[in-house]
Amino acid sequence: MSGVKSEYMSDFSLKCGSWTSSFYYICKAVAGFIIIPLAIIALINGIGPELTEATGSGIDFGPILIEFGGYLDRYIMYSIPLLFLAGLIGYYPPGNYARIPFKFISSAYLAIMLLLFTNGGHLYVSLGGDSLASLGIVSMDMTLDIVAIIYLLSIIAFVKGFLAFTEFTDNRKQYLEDLAEKFNRKDEKRASRSEKETEAECAEPEETDCPEPEEVEETEVPESEEKTETE
Repeated sequence: MSGVKSEYMSDFSLKCGSWTSSFYYICKAVAGFIIIPLAIIALINGIGPELTEATGSGIDFGPILIEFGGYLDRYIMYSIPLLFLAGLIGYYPPGNYARIPFKFISSAYLAIMLLLFTNGGHLYVSLGGDSLASLGIVSMDMTLDIVAIIYLLSIIAFVKGFLAFTEFTDNRKQYLEDLAEKFNRKDEKRASRSEKETEAECAEPEETDCPEPEEVEETEVPESEEKTETE
């Protein structure tokens, strides 16, 4: 890591990251894991009555859609740790060692989360009451089997974690160059500031405690001596 001082050697140092980038990654994660699911839940709650009227089958689709909306609630709850991991991933730039474990953990957790909130790919829906009363059915249990899809998505999410090593290799050289340039600029600014302070100190007049000059008393020469000298 030539060109970078030892105090900046640790890739896990907070001096190597960017809070702006971290905030950007968190915003992206909030959009994907919180805002979009909430928008889908709002759509589900509003489309239920309209779907019931459009089909005219006598089945109230509102409770059915609400049941599926419950899975999105679980999705939001399970995704909260991913927001913190997104902030850590975004804080450290590509090519930094610290980015690898956070990115790998995030991918592994996402794979596990997909299995947890879908019960391993089995979406259970239990209906009863007024939703099926018009059909003369007291209650009904349904299972939507999406095991193949969920396991495929989980595998893809887990494999993405290993791409962190590829990202690291591709960006390591550029990262070191940018890091050296960043801290060299800081050192130059610090040296320039120190030089200006030194010049300012030298320009100020030095105050010295000089003793005041002593007053010399004038002595009168006797007239007899003056006459002797003139003779």
